[in-house]
Amino acid sequence: MTVLPSELRTRNAKPAREAERIGPVPVRFAFLALFALFIAAYMLSPLLIRRRYGDIIVGDAVFYYVYERSLILDHDLDFTNDYAGFDRAHKPGDDKTTGGSTTDIGRPLNQFSIGPALLGAPFFVVAHGLALALRAGGIHAGTDGFGYLEEASFGVAGIVASGIAAWVCYRVARRWYGVSAALGGVLLVWLGGSLTYYTLVSPTYSHAFDACAVSLWVAYWLLRTPTTARQWAHLRASSRSCAGRRQSSWCCRLVGSCGMRSAGGKRGAVRLVMHSRTALRR
Repeated sequence: MTVLPSELRTRNAKPAREAERIGPVPVRFAFLALFALFIAAYMLSPLLIRRRYGDIIVGDAVFYYVYERSLILDHDLDFTNDYAGFDRAHKPGDDKTTGGSTTDIGRPLNQFSIGPALLGAPFFVVAHGLALALRAGGIHAGTDGFGYLEEASFGVAGIVASGIAAWVCYRVARRWYGVSAALGGVLLVWLGGSLTYYTLVSPTYSHAFDACAVSLWVAYWLLRTPTTARQWAHLRASSRSCAGRRQSSWCCRLVGSCGMRSAGGKRGAVRLVMHSRTALRR
């Protein structure tokens, strides 16, 4: 039997608010401590452990990152110099970043989504400003978009996105279950699953940004519980923020689409998204 959000709210809501602490430590401070630990470990890791290929931005992350660099520094979406810069800075003599694919107007192709770059842009701006200040002070720092601070800022953004996803999931679960159950479940999923890898090892990939966007969307869905076609339409529109991160997040849009077709159609929407996620795993 499918349990709807409204049923959860009525059946499991607690009359008294339990103190949100782990022993003497408030839960929010514990999350902030994990944030600081993850960011410190990520920023120091290049100095302590040799990274794959010796780079920060590698693999698929290159294609997410070039959106950010091109928009902020070049003010365009022509990735010619961005890909060439990666080839020169990270793979001397190997000009195979794009495999030679181009768009209809002859520009280098980028088939990846722009969502992670939009979320990481504020971090890049801060890092670029810091790099400029260091260079003005006589300290060597890359300011062309391929420096350590600028590239690492994208990873820091991924760590923050992952942490926000965990915090939002905790706050949602906390509405219906105790602190221990909510916190234990979230930490088990966050630190005991694949999201740990995309928090500490490869936060520059889209997975952490996807977790953040989807968790915020699901929280909105569960806490607002839309019942009218207009509310479902608003929910469906907001799901675009999820679909802009990873293709698998398009199943979020199915919830709104299903709900719009049946007044108060939450039960059908729940079933549809469950079936969609099952199909996507196959």
